[in-house]
Amino acid sequence: MRPAVVLFGEALPGTILEAAFAESEQARLFVVLGSSLAVAPANVLPLTARRAGARLVIVNREPTPLSSVAELCLDEAIGETLEAVAAALDPTSG
Repeated sequence: MRPAVVLFGEALPGTILEAAFAESEQARLFVVLGSSLAVAPANVLPLTARRAGARLVIVNREPTPLSSVAELCLDEAIGETLEAVAAALDPTSG
């Protein structure tokens, strides 16, 4: 049985990659969670969005090659960061 994921070293299906680029060009906000942004072609998607005018946010424990073009970089753990965001957006918390 094969998982429904793209394994390291495999190519993404063309239609999915085309759709990802199209969505990236339309995005107003592009959030990267836990990626080194070192593997193509997925690492081009945030830059595509940024060039089209999207705001880029990167949450990763270490800097990435795109950290310098992001509007916000959080060198933090994803879980803790998303919990804090959810709490800040929850009108019943606090």
